[in-house]
Amino acid sequence: MDENNYISGPDRLQQLNSDFISSLKEWSTEDIEQEPKLHIGGQERPILSVSITKLISHINKFTSIWKSIPKEQKQEFRGIWYIDCRGLYIESSLDDVLSMNIDSLLEFAPIQFDHSIVDIGLPLFATTRFLGDTSFYNVKFKREMRFDHTVFVGNVNFDRAIFSRNASFINCDFRGINNPSFQQVDLSKSIDFTKAKFNRAPVFYGTEFKASLPFNEATFNKNAKNLFQKDMHCDIQAWRALKNIASAQKNQHDEAVFFTLEQRYYRKAYLALRLVWQKELFRAQQGRQGLGDLLVLDTWHPSSLKYWKFCDVRWKSIEWFISWLYDLISEYGRNPNQAIGWLFGLNILFLLLYKTILIMSPSAFYFSDISTHDLPLKQHPALFFTLQNLFNPGAAFSFKTVIYPNNILVLFLSIFQFIGTNLVLILTALSLRNRFQKS
Repeated sequence: MDENNYISGPDRLQQLNSDFISSLKEWSTEDIEQEPKLHIGGQERPILSVSITKLISHINKFTSIWKSIPKEQKQEFRGIWYIDCRGLYIESSLDDVLSMNIDSLLEFAPIQFDHSIVDIGLPLFATTRFLGDTSFYNVKFKREMRFDHTVFVGNVNFDRAIFSRNASFINCDFRGINNPSFQQVDLSKSIDFTKAKFNRAPVFYGTEFKASLPFNEATFNKNAKNLFQKDMHCDIQAWRALKNIASAQKNQHDEAVFFTLEQRYYRKAYLALRLVWQKELFRAQQGRQGLGDLLVLDTWHPSSLKYWKFCDVRWKSIEWFISWLYDLISEYGRNPNQAIGWLFGLNILFLLLYKTILIMSPSAFYFSDISTHDLPLKQHPALFFTLQNLFNPGAAFSFKTVIYPNNILVLFLSIFQFIGTNLVLILTALSLRNRFQKS
């Protein structure tokens, strides 16, 4: 151990990778005339062949050492401390299938499978926990691959991966601080993210889906929790791309979901834009952004003022309020149940307010000269007045109505009830249309 109480991690971990790679043989195949060469670590190297049992043994040994290293040291050496599985041909034999306990939970330290070929008939990556950054860049999966119930604690990259058969990410949990990247992925068949969980918006630029978007019951970071301003802008672009894909596929439900997320993130980012850093580096040093920066005392120090400026937001405040209201009432037209609930709840609230005023002022209402003595509702003027405003919002200002407000507070409340009820009715109608319209 050195003076910082660090264990001798770098030498052991790098030596483990070196010993593992040197023990492998070059992969040979009759499918191609010339063996492929890869540029890995600045050197040209052929694809190496490894059995799944030998690979798992190396992963377990590396991970056990890596887990015991202090967190600060892992962060400092994250660029070199990863399991090197680049440029491998991973295969499994019948003996591997019989000897492996695939029901056991596997944990992987940061790992890179870049440029590898995975030809295994085992659900190796299902119910697996990837403890650090994981890269499957340009990996060819020759058989059906299952990442069901897998947890990616760190960032994950599947760019340019080739799935020769179906790929399943059911109940997969993506917890990384960066966007899960599936750019330019070659999907020969289907990919399934049913009930998957995403902390960041997945990126699918350049990827063509063979079937409809596979996000049934998937959950997303719908409130942009713990995201910085630039993170939200990245996610806005990702949501917009997914929305466009859903629109092209006439997938109305998913299009509404991604539109909601795009608008919500845009609204959140808009608030953060009240304070914009002229230099992104200074904002990163602060560790905060947007409105949060206003709470930092250093922000107002004379030496810091030159690094930021206020945005002109005066002309967009109404737009932001409408966006917030639309989201609050119906989730941007995606949730008619919520909109109908607001319609009933709003009028019940005004009914209770009218009843309260009536108790305090029994003469708060009076009836017109129309024969209403036999009306049962005359004994419940608050209820009748609420229904009157609901079905005939302008009745309080008409000469042909049954009940009038005899209290200035009731009059003002009836105006708010009229505005609120009609606004909610409009948004309810929009949400019903968006929910049930034909594609």
